[in-house]
Amino acid sequence: MSYDIYCFRPSSNSPSLREARAVVESEEVGDKPDDASSLETKRKTVNALTDYNPRLEPFQFDYTRLARDLKISEEQARRQFAHIELNPPEGDPAIQLTVFSDHVSINFPYWYTGPEADTLFDQLEDYLRVIREAVGYFAFDPQTDRVFDPAKESLGSHDSYDRIAEDLPAIIARELKKEQKPWWKFW
Repeated sequence: MSYDIYCFRPSSNSPSLREARAVVESEEVGDKPDDASSLETKRKTVNALTDYNPRLEPFQFDYTRLARDLKISEEQARRQFAHIELNPPEGDPAIQLTVFSDHVSINFPYWYTGPEADTLFDQLEDYLRVIREAVGYFAFDPQTDRVFDPAKESLGSHDSYDRIAEDLPAIIARELKKEQKPWWKFW
């Protein structure tokens, strides 16, 4: 379970919820093939993020193993996993940035509370501004259904994140209790 933020290329100067939702739906279908423009956008995005935070590390895909495990060619594996995942080292806020050909997906766990959550969201705000400045992407928070321009607005309060993070132990306990029911009890 993670909190997700999406950054996407707008078609106008005004944030659009319709466009933002289309980005989320497109991610479920898979990454689009790269062309020269999308490769340049990915390069600019990754360079801007790693210039801002040199501690971010790109994940190295093992395309040979992926091809074998998925029973596809290595070429197909390279196309299917053409995105770039940037991960922080242990000890930094656990924010994973996945750079696709036409958007960036940002994911982080619900395990931060109090001042740690503040630090996490400060880091997230910085990443959103870096991405906006580098490639002009707007941001979408599907948890709050809010689309905004990080150059003009902040993500705002993280109340919705805090509620889940604080309730997470109870949520997990309820799920574990459900799993302990005998298989023949359907209620």
